Amino acid sequence: MGAEMYSGMSALAEPNEVVTRGIALHKMIRLVTMALGGEGWLSFMGNEFGHPEWIDFPRDGNGWSHHYCRRQWSLADTTHLRYKFLQAWDAAMMRLDEHYGFLSSSHQWVTHMDEQEQILVFERGPLVFVFNWNPFGFYEGYRVAVPHPGKWRVALDSDAWDFGGMGRVGHDADHFSDPEPAGTSRDRQQSIRVLAPSRTAIVYYNADTHTHWQQQQQQPEAEEQQEQEQGLGHSHSLHGLAPAATQTAGGLSLASGDEQSGPLY
Repeated sequence: MGAEMYSGMSALAEPNEVVTRGIALHKMIRLVTMALGGEGWLSFMGNEFGHPEWIDFPRDGNGWSHHYCRRQWSLADTTHLRYKFLQAWDAAMMRLDEHYGFLSSSHQWVTHMDEQEQILVFERGPLVFVFNWNPFGFYEGYRVAVPHPGKWRVALDSDAWDFGGMGRVGHDADHFSDPEPAGTSRDRQQSIRVLAPSRTAIVYYNADTHTHWQQQQQQPEAEEQQEQEQGLGHSHSLHGLAPAATQTAGGLSLASGDEQSGPLY
């Protein structure tokens, strides 16, 4: 992105074409490298959020300068800068693997690769990855091969608002498979139709056999909230057993049925 990494990363204004392209490709390149690069994922410090400068340790060639011997972590923590979207994307990729374990899976299969359309579709673990590298091509109802029949849903979307995208893909849509081959490999007898906007990477999971990774993340929070509510309910029931306080001419008194005890001061 060049100089735009210094002047065009404000989230308070609409991004220009250079920034939009750079952010989109940054997310796609990191995901395709992680998903097809092997059994591990190594990220250099600062690349998680697209640090705009290099690291250069003091040496004779730079006059023993410490100027570039640093990482500006504050860029990702500043809420009005777009670096936060890149860091959120990196964290989402980590959680995606934690939930589905695709990095440790030996199943890796490219089912479709079209240089003219600039579409790449492959399977890794239980997931199906759909990459549209085309800067202009917007494919609606694009047929994608899947390994198993059933209902497929979006697991991760680089175009989501949370990652600085345009929000063009609906995450609540169910994609039901058809007994029709798709892709250039022709090794799959089931396929789904998806929306593939330009410069996006979208990951799908089988909703009949797996859950969404965010559901697992939200479950402990929901259980904790339920326990708190149950605790409050139990506390209220205990209070309900106690005689209620009523207002009398002499002050507060405890009422049990129609009987009144002495004043409560």
